[in-house]
Amino acid sequence: MRQPSPAVVFPALLAAAAVATPLAFLLRELVDAPPEAVARAFSRPGTWIQVLNTLKLTLAVTASALVLGVSTAFAITRLRLGGEKLWWLAATLPLAVPSYVAGIAWVDLTPLRGFTGSWLVLVLATTPYVTLPAAAAFRRADRSYEHVARTLGYGPVRSFATMTLPQIAPAAGAGALLVALYSIAEFGVVAIMRYSTLTTAVQQAFSGSFNRSLAVVLSVILVAMALVAVVGE
Repeated sequence: MRQPSPAVVFPALLAAAAVATPLAFLLRELVDAPPEAVARAFSRPGTWIQVLNTLKLTLAVTASALVLGVSTAFAITRLRLGGEKLWWLAATLPLAVPSYVAGIAWVDLTPLRGFTGSWLVLVLATTPYVTLPAAAAFRRADRSYEHVARTLGYGPVRSFATMTLPQIAPAAGAGALLVALYSIAEFGVVAIMRYSTLTTAVQQAFSGSFNRSLAVVLSVILVAMALVAVVGE
């Protein structure tokens, strides 16, 4: 087996070190924090409200973006809509607009705030992360399986669900993971919409009360949620 080139290994090690540095800092801060302060942070009712808010928003945004992204990819790649380039432009346009800017626009345009406003803006901002890989998977999918299923008496919906969806599931799942991580880490939109999540709580702990122990505990929980999402995918 050929050994990897140093030109590949060295940048990879640098990237790994850059990713690991904040995690190491958080763990060191957690270990150095007074045990009673850490216990208070974990037992604080607001902590678990913010955890549940973050989890609820992440699950809702991920599920919605997954359904909308796969549906959009199917429509563009399988249906003869005409003007495919325009449809692609519309489907990917949210990537050109920062979610924070989109949040400001929706605040001005609608009365939506809180969970509903955050959910709407994040779904619109993150759906392309599912649409793009799902569309590529639809193009690569072998449609002969669907034709065979139809000859065996399967209806179009059952043929699609049993033969095509499994082929695009890995790509759609990867896109859904990106959406979940985006939602967990999002700060700007939820701050504009005044929806309390872990990211806004960390910012408030630092800038408001400068409660370092609380900020560290909340950050560790945030990282743990992201790791669970990655492992789960």
